[in-house]
Amino acid sequence: MQHTFARLVVFLVLACLAACNGNDSSTAGGIGNGGTGAAVGTMTVKLTDKPAGNLDHVWVTISQVCLDTSTTATPDDGSWLCYTLPTTVTVDLQVLDNGTLATLFDSLSVPAGTYNQMRLILSSETAPLTTSATKETLVYNDQVNYTDSSGQHVVPLHIPNAAQGISAKGAFTVAAGQANNDVTFYLDAGTDVVSTILDGNVVYTLKPRLRDLSLSHVGAISGQIDLASIAAAGATNVVVKAEAPNAAGTLQLISLATTIRPDGSFILYPLAIPLDQPGTTVDILIRGSNMATMIIQGVTVAAGTAPATATALSQHALAVSTSTQYQADVEPNELNPSGSWVEFFQTVPGANELPYEVALRQGDPFSGSFTTPISLPVAPLQVATFNNGQDLSFASVTPVEGSGAYQVYEYAPGFTRTAAASILSAPAAGVSEALIDFPANMVPTNASNTISGTISVTTNAYDSGYLVITRNGLIADTTDISSILASGAGSSAAYVTSSLAGGSAASPLDGAIYYAYIVVWNSANSVGTLNIEPASGSADLGQGGETGFDLTVN
Repeated sequence: MQHTFARLVVFLVLACLAACNGNDSSTAGGIGNGGTGAAVGTMTVKLTDKPAGNLDHVWVTISQVCLDTSTTATPDDGSWLCYTLPTTVTVDLQVLDNGTLATLFDSLSVPAGTYNQMRLILSSETAPLTTSATKETLVYNDQVNYTDSSGQHVVPLHIPNAAQGISAKGAFTVAAGQANNDVTFYLDAGTDVVSTILDGNVVYTLKPRLRDLSLSHVGAISGQIDLASIAAAGATNVVVKAEAPNAAGTLQLISLATTIRPDGSFILYPLAIPLDQPGTTVDILIRGSNMATMIIQGVTVAAGTAPATATALSQHALAVSTSTQYQADVEPNELNPSGSWVEFFQTVPGANELPYEVALRQGDPFSGSFTTPISLPVAPLQVATFNNGQDLSFASVTPVEGSGAYQVYEYAPGFTRTAAASILSAPAAGVSEALIDFPANMVPTNASNTISGTISVTTNAYDSGYLVITRNGLIADTTDISSILASGAGSSAAYVTSSLAGGSAASPLDGAIYYAYIVVWNSANSVGTLNIEPASGSADLGQGGETGFDLTVN
């Protein structure tokens, strides 16, 4: 039943996405400061990832790479220069780790200029599998394989509005006559592939926080974790993160992350380095289940270092220490908007120390909560100072927040982080988990706008469903429309999705372009009744004033 349900999910989702596509898949004739006949350079486009520790495979199928010189172009604009791959590329994100890069384009000729936006377009065909997916013997173009107590499972990976692509912003210059300008896209399947339980069936959704960087100015850091200490602690899902201060200088956020290899070794590559600097300094945070969090401060890395010449953290393997842990969760519908995620921070005592992002958990966009609780360590932080590759001396330090305590934030693009009412602490004896309470909804950093419209029902076939609002390839928010469906055929009702990140006439916001679809089913027969209805067009909330979408349930 689960397999049939999953096949139906992906068929309907991809049908919707194909219908929603407003872009021409051919190459645009002219862009910004380039175009036909303009001077050209060549670029190589690659992809890397931090894998998900609890999944066997995460496959995505990529069909196009799109570039635009404008910082304000929307996915529907005709200014995009889109390149269709000679054949689609199907990549298992689980193997793109420790400096492994998948090449999408090699020596691609593009007009010279500075590009300020890039997008990856994933396959969304409802026809037979792409050639590349067939070669990998997949069931779906975008697919998750996982194993649990009941056995092995193959389910689709839902790519919201795949036709509009996954967006990344950042300046990238292609010089005239210059060969092989390398750009790499970085995904994080470890946190951005999110499971949803829909009437007892598992479906995975990609909530991508895509980043891009130029390989012309990156560095590498290498290290080794002692396997005997991992076994002794019972540590699992060990993750290594490079962190640096955010632009506001208030938090230490992840620059790049990786998992450890079977032998305990790891490589952080490609690590972005500011273009005007010969190197940079980052802090390394190592965490996992059943182990104390480790922090190595002040790690210097030079531009141009690669996996073979990486900065070594220490002469010898690092030993982890055990930690008890507790479970933390949020109540259903606690996350608002539902497309947001939750960050957990701890701070090393001392002057000018910033909180470190110890853990991050994406919310289930359909329930507004976690699909499963997150495990958080109780043990003190293990902190050391980088010693130019020599052995490290770790000190056991209680974080400023307290033993096993965390600052907790809710966050989504275009919003100001909203903190919990108090520091999250381990639950009292006899209490199964700590519950996270956000007393107020997040506030958009620019302006709070709404999308509204009417949902008309022409059938009595469905009793469950959601309105889904997306932006830049991410689910921004969802609204349960089951109460509208309950009114039955011939009825209609207005809806309002509020507090979306947007702009105003006085303070415009670039890229606040939203798309929508509805997904409906009958709870008595979810396999046979699941249906997806797309909305036509898009809503531009960059200056406010858009009403949104009218949709019909047929």
